[in-house]
Parts: sequence; C-alpha cells; structure tokens
Amino acid sequence: MKRLLTAATVIFLISSCSHSNHSDNVSNKEEKVCTSETPLAKVDGKTITVAYYKGIEDTIPEWVINRYYSGEEGKENLLKKIIDRQLILLSAQDEGIFEKPNVKKRIESFKIRQLAYRYLNSQVGEVKVSDEEVKKAIEKYYKGKKVTPELEKAVRINLEAQKFQSKRNEILKNIENKIEFKEKKSYKPNDVVATYNGITIYYKDIEPIIPKNMPKERLKEAVTYYVLSKLAQKEGIDKKTDFQLTYNRLLEDLAVKDFEKKILSKVKVTDKEIKEYYEKHKSELKTPERADIEVFEFSDENKAKKALLDIEKGKSPKEVIPKNVYSTGKEWKVTSADIDRNPVSALVFKEKNKNVNVLVMPDGRALLIVVKKRYPAGTLPYGDAYSQIKRMLTSEKARKLAEKEIEKLKEKYGVKIFKENLKCVE
Repeated sequence: MKRLLTAATVIFLISSCSHSNHSDNVSNKEEKVCTSETPLAKVDGKTITVAYYKGIEDTIPEWVINRYYSGEEGKENLLKKIIDRQLILLSAQDEGIFEKPNVKKRIESFKIRQLAYRYLNSQVGEVKVSDEEVKKAIEKYYKGKKVTPELEKAVRINLEAQKFQSKRNEILKNIENKIEFKEKKSYKPNDVVATYNGITIYYKDIEPIIPKNMPKERLKEAVTYYVLSKLAQKEGIDKKTDFQLTYNRLLEDLAVKDFEKKILSKVKVTDKEIKEYYEKHKSELKTPERADIEVFEFSDENKAKKALLDIEKGKSPKEVIPKNVYSTGKEWKVTSADIDRNPVSALVFKEKNKNVNVLVMPDGRALLIVVKKRYPAGTLPYGDAYSQIKRMLTSEKARKLAEKEIEKLKEKYGVKIFKENLKCVE
C-alpha cells in the first residue's frame, strides 16, 4: 500500500523541515567578522545570535540534523523553525498561558529540579581517577583476566561515577543536616515548612514538586531540592546560557503544544472530503502483497539447504524435513509492507519466483521458509483507508492554517532575517 502522510498533530513546528522558502525583511548588509554574537534574525527586537542557533542545534539528534537541516537550505530551515517557535512563544506570553495553574506548576517544578541538579554538579566539580586506582580495582575485581585498553577504560569510568556520586551525596548530606524542619500534620500555602541559613521555605514554594498525599520523606526531599535551587540562584546558575537555553526550550515546547492544540481544534474534515479523496486516489491506495508461509528452524545451515534442494526437486516438505524439525514448524502470515523491518518478508517478496528459501541467522541457525499461498496487492477498501485519509487531510489542513497564523504573528511582532550571516554557522 502506498504510504500516506499521517501526522496526528502539527508536528512540523517542532521537528520537521517543511517551511516556505521566502524570507521577510532580509538584510543585505555583510557581516565582516563572525562571532558568537553575530545576529541571524530579530524577532520583536530580540536577537537570535549564532550562539543561540548553535545551542538549539546541539539539542537536536544528529540524524535529524543530517536529514532535515544540513547544507545551506537546511540552515535556513532551522533558522525559520527557531523564528516560528519564538513567535509562538511571544503569543503564548501575551495570552497568559504560562500563568495557568497547571502550566505554572510544571514550569516551577522544572526550574527547581534543574537548578538543584546543576548546583550539586557544580559543587562536585571535576572528578579524577589515577592510573594507580584503576590498577588496584582491576587487581581486586578482575584478577587473572587479561587487561585490555577497553577494560581499563570501563573500570576508570566506573570509578569516576562512584567518586562523583559519593562526593555528591556528601554535599547533599551536609546541606540536609543544616535544614531545620517545622513539622506539622498539614500545611497551608503560607505556612513555614523549614529554614536554611536564613532562607525561609514556605509550603507554597515547594508545592510544584510535591505529589498529593505525600509521605513525610517526600516533603523533606522537596525542601532539599528547593534549598539547592536557591543556592543555585545565589551562584548565578539561573543566569547561565546553558540553563537559559534549556529553560526557554521548555517554554517554547509548552507554547507550541498549546498552539497546535488550538490549530487542531479549528480543523474539521468531513466524510464527504474523505470519500472524494478516496475516489480520486483509489488507484494509489493499495493493500500490500501477502503470503501464508511455514517456517522450519534448523540448527545447521547445510541440513536446511539439503532440504531446500530436495523440495525444489519435487519432494514434499514432510518427506525431506527431519521429524523433530517438521513437528516444530510454524505458520506465519507476512506482507510486503514489512520488507524493511522483517528479513523473512524481504526474502519472500524480493524473490517472488521462489516459494522455498533458506534464511541464515546471525547465530548460525537457518530458517527454511516455504510459501504456501501468495495474495496479490489489491485496492484498499474504503473502510480501511478512512482513518488514514482523515489523518492525512487533518494534518494538511492544520499545516496550512498554522502557516497562516505564523504569518499573522510575523506581522504583529516583526521579523528581520540576516540570511547572509548563516555563513557564520559551521
């Protein structure tokens, strides 16, 4: 069956490469020197720099970069993506989305936990393991085993992780010991839960990171996280670029999710539209080829191939396959749609003229595959195609509507692109 576009959401705003090719208010001024602060675009007066672009790029999996954002066109697409997300973020802020109780709680929880982890890690610092320590560990735990570079590397990594965790726990314990708790059976938002070196922690401060009906231990854990986050702020960790990038990414994700939800709520696809699409594209909507097969597992490749030769000479599988193997035969149904995922399907449908074949497995086993019946591709029934067509039409309508909304946001907030400066992005 020919694949259909089936996106359930307007996901192109998060990870795809679909964009229009025009750029607004493009500046032709050449930037002589490339720096991390070289501007790539301005959105509502806020500059998107090379450093910000690269920071976003670093959060995207390499395979996505290679597939969608490589080359000059790919760089333009990613910059447009960053601009779109910034526009949606500005709109969300103006609409007060981040002040909604459930959204606000999620943001505060994220900030507290992220800052707590970052503060702890910053206090641990760099952990070093000496060659002597590695040697002693190998002698203790791998006595008599051949010492290879790979083993030494694995032991070093393990020792570094242990040292890091030990030091981290020590710092955490010292902080916990200085926290004075004000224990009560229940708390109201303005009740004092604990104090730490002049820092007063109210129940409302830790509400974002505590579950309902929490045990006493979880309350203390939440207070500790909060104290760590305050210490992080004192150290200025919340102002550092890497935290700001992560924090802004969260806000953008929340804004885009809300934007997509609103877009999809406006999209309607009728049964008439689905039927019309089906009738127009019926010839493209195919069921995959199918086959009923029987699979026999041999422990020896040569025995499987001998059985194959005998069957090709006209003998029946029952005659040539050993009884202990024949009794374990399994009947399968395979389709051509699984060719890329299933090696058995690939063998059956790529070699259509052969109804008996052998597939050798990586572990040395061999599968004797016997095709009992083949079913040709056919037209996909309307009922089976209905959901797929609806998803495809919904996605397409949503994409077009989203693009219109983005254009409105560009007019509202203003966008200026310095396309020529993309040469500064390596």
